[in-house]
Amino acid sequence: MGCKVTVLRARLHGEFLAAQRQDPVTRKVFKTGDRVTLCAACLLPFLEDSWCGMGGTHCEQSATVGLEAFESAAPADGGGADSSDGVGVTDGRPDAEASDSVLRLRPVPCKLREVPVRLRG
Repeated sequence: MGCKVTVLRARLHGEFLAAQRQDPVTRKVFKTGDRVTLCAACLLPFLEDSWCGMGGTHCEQSATVGLEAFESAAPADGGGADSSDGVGVTDGRPDAEASDSVLRLRPVPCKLREVPVRLRG
């Protein structure tokens, strides 16, 4: 289906994992090693299997983004097994300005549209 998937790593996705988020389909808490994708419209995270099981669509669209759009900067030492997988690239600022505790948003790779809201009353 061509969805963007991020494999959760303890070093790179510590804040995401610490939030104890759950897959909305299975209600399983995300853990290290899980393959996660986010709905490009609402940014709700799903396990890859759940996303595929839903037909690869959510919010009436099929686009996804990887979790790397919300990852903190790479560790200052630049080493470790997790740094070689190409995920967790810094936003171009020098390491002195980068902080592992601050998340940086990257632009969403698609245009988002307004969602009509109907109130019952």
